[in-house]
Amino acid sequence: MSKVSVIVPVYNVENFLEKCLNSLVEQSFDDYEIICVNDGSTDNSANILDSYIEKYPSKVQVINQENAGLSSARNTGIRNSNSDWYMFVDSDDWVAPDFIEKLYLSVIDNNVKLAKCNIIFVEENKEFAFYNLNTGMYSTKFLLSNLQPSVWNGIYHKSLFNDVVFPQGLLYEDLAVFPLVSAQQDDFFYLDSGLYFYNRTNVNSIMNTVSPRVFQMVDSFNWLIANAKVQGIYTLFHDEIEFLAVRHIFIYHLDVIRGNFNKVEIRNQLARIAEVFATEFPNAVDNKYVRELLPRKVQRWALKRLVPSDGKSIIWYWRYLKIHG
Repeated sequence: MSKVSVIVPVYNVENFLEKCLNSLVEQSFDDYEIICVNDGSTDNSANILDSYIEKYPSKVQVINQENAGLSSARNTGIRNSNSDWYMFVDSDDWVAPDFIEKLYLSVIDNNVKLAKCNIIFVEENKEFAFYNLNTGMYSTKFLLSNLQPSVWNGIYHKSLFNDVVFPQGLLYEDLAVFPLVSAQQDDFFYLDSGLYFYNRTNVNSIMNTVSPRVFQMVDSFNWLIANAKVQGIYTLFHDEIEFLAVRHIFIYHLDVIRGNFNKVEIRNQLARIAEVFATEFPNAVDNKYVRELLPRKVQRWALKRLVPSDGKSIIWYWRYLKIHG
């Protein structure tokens, strides 16, 4: 039984996989296992994985499954873990040599079940840190209102996943799962070290491709809302979940879909967004985090009028962005 399981979903990443795995097998920490879940890759990824099993038989294990998506691969990794702590690394990213050690010591020394580190975004020849935040203890409410809802730059006690699984078949699974996992404790530890390198040069990654599947962000958010209610955390973290809705399906999602789809597709998706706000967040414009995030009058006006409308005001807002954004 290892102290830490590093779960790596793998799907057609032959150009990046070796760099990812090299960064994991060369860690300063000793007591860990690497669980690679080959999610039906059709390129050379399977052969690369086999070579690492041969080189590192006591450290690397590979589970092969038919293609079922990132969520399924992560769930498979969790089911096959023999550790008390989980870490998630995407197979086109890589980590610093002390990634596991520093995050593991963070949770042990501070007696918490979750710790996050800074992210280094990599774009061609540029690298930049994502957060400007001091190392220390923070509230979970702060985490949800300030940090990226991602699972891959952190460490999690296995108990946080007792009643949580990644939603199979949906994209934006981190947005759906991370609030459920993090809301199970009051505090977390943040480490201001750039230990996780997020690769933005992979043109085939989900985040760098635009297809109708991006419309699943609303589905994932509805999944989050439903499960937050079941777990009894929806009321306690309502403001933070509401803020995530504004930041992701109102701002980020609108920015992704504008200019990439026909008018009918956009109108239908905007109507779905309007329904979420009308049903769950009718007072989102008065959210304390939103007030800081949306200083521009046009943004607050569009959000305020979104709730009683059938999507017309948000369409107006989209047109404004198209002209002035």
